[in-house]
Amino acid sequence: MSDFNKKIIEKIKEENIEPYPKWYFLFKNFLIWLAVGLSLLLGSVASGVAIFQIQHTDWDLYQYLNRGLLEFVILMLPYFWLAFLIVVTGAAYYYFRHTERGYRFSALLVIVASILVSVAGGSVLYHSGLS
Repeated sequence: MSDFNKKIIEKIKEENIEPYPKWYFLFKNFLIWLAVGLSLLLGSVASGVAIFQIQHTDWDLYQYLNRGLLEFVILMLPYFWLAFLIVVTGAAYYYFRHTERGYRFSALLVIVASILVSVAGGSVLYHSGLS
């Protein structure tokens, strides 16, 4: 046995180092996927509310406010929900990258997929009347 291997074995015995049990990694993996799913669900809720707000804005009102259409759109955008969607998408990206094979996918692909899933879920929520 080499000198390096002996040092490693000595250190393991001195510091009473023990391996983590299998259930620890399974539970950690479960929590990460739960966080990804929760992030996508919250992103869907944010998208659904944003779609609701955009659909139910009185677009003819801008003529009476002495402002142009662009200014009216800027005033009526649901900034809170769009910012919330960005934060939740960031969380979904972060947790997905910490999965077993999440490192294999590009950041752009994961972020675009997360936004698409959130918007699709938000559309379903809007059309079902839950947003």
